[in-house]
Amino acid sequence: MHSPRHVERRIKSFSGRSLREWQALVRTEGLFFAARERFETGQRFDWAGLAQDEGFADQAHMSRVAKRITGFSPTEFADRFAADESFWMYRLWV
Repeated sequence: MHSPRHVERRIKSFSGRSLREWQALVRTEGLFFAARERFETGQRFDWAGLAQDEGFADQAHMSRVAKRITGFSPTEFADRFAADESFWMYRLWV
């Protein structure tokens, strides 16, 4: 049986990313999937609610993590996703 710290070290050695980085990626991915679903169903965009639903501490935490991962704020990413042709791969992905 391995300790949680041992598992974290193994994850980092195999992937090059820490467990915390993987968790941030998964939360951010979930955030954008949830945002896209709301957009497609015509629901209101509530970034604070989405942040809470996806496991972020608050909206500011969500914005910092999303910007660190994507290079854009959540709103800017969503706008580019909808209008910018260079984001075509994200539209295929979901």
